[in-house]
Amino acid sequence: MRRFQRLFSLLLSLLLALGLTPSAAALSLFQKIPDPQESLGTELNTALSAEGQVCGYAVSLPSEAGATENGAALLRAAAAVRRYALPSACTVDGKTAAQPLRLTRLDPALLAAGLAEEMTPLLQQRVDAALSEDEIYENGSYRLELLQSAFQTVLSARLEAPERYAEDVDFILSLAWDGESWAAENLAELNAALLGALPDAASADAWVFALFEDAAAQLPILKVPEHYTIAEDVLVAPAPNPACYGETKDPAVIEELLQRPEAKRLIGEETLVWNRDIELFRPSPVIRYYLDETILVLVWQEVEARGCGTFCEVFIADGSQLRRRIAGDEPFSYKFESASRFAQHSNAVLALGGDFYHHGRVRCV
Repeated sequence: MRRFQRLFSLLLSLLLALGLTPSAAALSLFQKIPDPQESLGTELNTALSAEGQVCGYAVSLPSEAGATENGAALLRAAAAVRRYALPSACTVDGKTAAQPLRLTRLDPALLAAGLAEEMTPLLQQRVDAALSEDEIYENGSYRLELLQSAFQTVLSARLEAPERYAEDVDFILSLAWDGESWAAENLAELNAALLGALPDAASADAWVFALFEDAAAQLPILKVPEHYTIAEDVLVAPAPNPACYGETKDPAVIEELLQRPEAKRLIGEETLVWNRDIELFRPSPVIRYYLDETILVLVWQEVEARGCGTFCEVFIADGSQLRRRIAGDEPFSYKFESASRFAQHSNAVLALGGDFYHHGRVRCV
């Protein structure tokens, strides 16, 4: 008993020498370390701004300052998808803890994939509308303004829907108790995980330009279609191909004809008058057609206003294919010719007969 009293006296003297009361000493010896989960926040889906926080810890993310239009748009898209979640509880081992995080970030590799494939149809539209290769190519390569326009259209569309190009990565946030609070030990690694392969503001523009060059290098060379312009002083058109004529009573044959590449190229975005629901004139329900690379013609007879009307629908590749011709090839000529023979001599695929230009008195066609 005397020995215990002596040990207690020594301990009390030591505590007094340290400036501690017995009650404070007990708190310091038996203080409970708080659950780190209490300081990590409870939100499971937190968006991150340029100066965001993850579990209460500040992270350093790139701002748009210093980047031009495309670079700034890239960084804005990255900020829009950047977030974190806590997929499971924090594990504590004494004065250390580990908090699993699921980070969502923009994946530049996904953003870059398939750019050339999306640019190709845009270039194809320009190529199909071009009258010469000079409008599309310069020194054997696409004109720069065409490439830039197609790239900008595709990239802008992707950056407006950045969620399609996001990825999730797992990360373990390491924590340590410093006697007063839990401190994150691997914030630098967390920053790197949040950014991934994303460039910073200083290099964002260069990264986008490299993306443009890579996509441009993968583009196929598209052939500019030949345009069959007929010179103004030519009175007789090139002879049509007899194999391109046809007739049918089956609307399905016409529908199949309209799916051919040359027909689609001539029709473009236009909507046809002809359709399979048209009420054909039963005594002669024949649909006649002609199709080559320069002209599409459909002719049918249709019930209209309790009568019969002959309809034709024409798509041409060039305005020079639409011509007017006068018998005798000069005004006030007294030469007369039937419309059928006139059309045959002019190599017309489709001809509409007009009134006489001059027959006893002047008439306008």
